[in-house]
Amino acid sequence: MSLSFNSLFGEQDISINCPVCKEIIELKLNQVDSEVECPNCKNKFKVKFKEGFSASKAAVDDALKGFEKALGGFDEK
Repeated sequence: MSLSFNSLFGEQDISINCPVCKEIIELKLNQVDSEVECPNCKNKFKVKFKEGFSASKAAVDDALKGFEKALGGFDEK
């Protein structure tokens, strides 16, 4: 088992507005930092979040790696 931010939270639903037509677009959290296309106006744009998101995501990944190491002595059932 490999734990990561995306494996735990990546499929979380989020909603954003298209920067052109303002249509609400439903996405998954793991689509952050990727290009998406608005189904309404077909505008393509990169999904970005507030400053600090990438650092927070990296901190979660680091903590999960440490957690996996700590669990290394236990058998999965």
